Amino acid sequence: MQMASSRFLFSNGILSHSSDTPCISTFLATHQGAYTTSRTHNNGSCLLYWQRHLQRLANSARILLNLNPHLISSSFSLLLKSSKWESVMDSLVNESVNKVLTVALKERSAGKELAVTALVVCSDLEKLNGFDGERFSEIIDVHVHVGNYVPPGFGLRGNGASLALVGRGRNIAAAKYSDWVRLRKPLEKLRPPSVTELLLSNDGDQILEGCVTNFFVVCRKDDNKVEVQTAPISDGVLPGIIRQLVIEVCLSKGIPLREVAPSWSEHEHWEEAFVTSSLRIVQHVDAIQVPTSLASLESKLWNEISWKERRFEEGPGMITKIIQMADGPGSPAGGSHESGGEQSPRAHGGVREQDRYLPIANISRIMKKALPVNGKIAKDAKDTVQECVSEFISFITSEASDKCSKEKRKTINGDDLLWAMATLGFEDYIEPLKVYLARYREGDTKGSARGGDGSAKRDGVGALPNPNAQ
Repeated sequence: MQMASSRFLFSNGILSHSSDTPCISTFLATHQGAYTTSRTHNNGSCLLYWQRHLQRLANSARILLNLNPHLISSSFSLLLKSSKWESVMDSLVNESVNKVLTVALKERSAGKELAVTALVVCSDLEKLNGFDGERFSEIIDVHVHVGNYVPPGFGLRGNGASLALVGRGRNIAAAKYSDWVRLRKPLEKLRPPSVTELLLSNDGDQILEGCVTNFFVVCRKDDNKVEVQTAPISDGVLPGIIRQLVIEVCLSKGIPLREVAPSWSEHEHWEEAFVTSSLRIVQHVDAIQVPTSLASLESKLWNEISWKERRFEEGPGMITKIIQMADGPGSPAGGSHESGGEQSPRAHGGVREQDRYLPIANISRIMKKALPVNGKIAKDAKDTVQECVSEFISFITSEASDKCSKEKRKTINGDDLLWAMATLGFEDYIEPLKVYLARYREGDTKGSARGGDGSAKRDGVGALPNPNAQ
């Protein structure tokens, strides 16, 4: 009797759930086709960005099929160019995904999410020439692989990526295709120990992307301003789902972004770096290694290569944190694999906007104190200040939380917040805040002696729960 495993494979109507079910890399390496990978969120309540994944899957399949134009009938060629192609793919894939998730969610291990990969394969290319516009299931096979996945903690020190540039860019980069799993295997012998992702470049200077991620840097320019950089699609990089969401977040937050391949020759000006993928979402980079030369690289092992290295400050930088904590424009919180709901890069789930921001009434009251009695404040001004103040508090708290996690403490205190502000460059505020904190603690002690009113205030203001505590 075969033992059940944590992996599920649904192929052409047959569900496999046994110790023989292959891991996803093995399965993709032995089945050629277009695929996409997403994961569940919030205890399996939704599939992240699933509608975007379906659109890219349909486009990837279209690109691969067009590589064989001599085998495609005129009717099938017209289908590929029409919007009906996407609806056909959506229907076939969603039917299989829903069937396997119904079972997999019941078997999901506590505390884990599910990684979901949908692969579409043209089972018989010869049938394309006689395709009559019907019976899609006769020429297209759908496979869905599901396995347990433990999402990394966002922004925690020690959870950063370590990268190494080892190979040249991909062919057919616009499509996500399974054959790339096989083609990139020779690069593994060039992977130094502890490196978690391999980078690609055609000239050894301009970095395109990772083998399974998109690559971003935050570069300081000559005018002392920073901009986010990532290689454009036209350079031959995968149009990643999270890549596009990061671009949307930068536009909505007013963060300068330029689609240009980050140049290693400018690495001394890089202040931050991060990678994105549908599983990692946004992951900060701790270190990047680049060989001194790409010449004859394919004939060497990693320990035969001379490496140059760029290390970043431990933990994510400020721009990376902004992107990690942002809500993607037009991405509603919540949703399911059936409804196609999406999430933001940080994937807050069902948290309401008003629960993440400071109360607008409090913001308005403080703003009015600086105005004449008859002064008025426009609603958009209140909303803007509310968002800015809430984001500022989140930055400070996140930095203080990292410190507590590193010191294995579960409670953030006032001193942690002062340390965080100094670390983030707000030194000018430290001295007056120290005075305020001392007075607050003095008043709190007196309040406690009077009967406990002060202690309640201290729990609410002087000590914040650590969001990363288990």
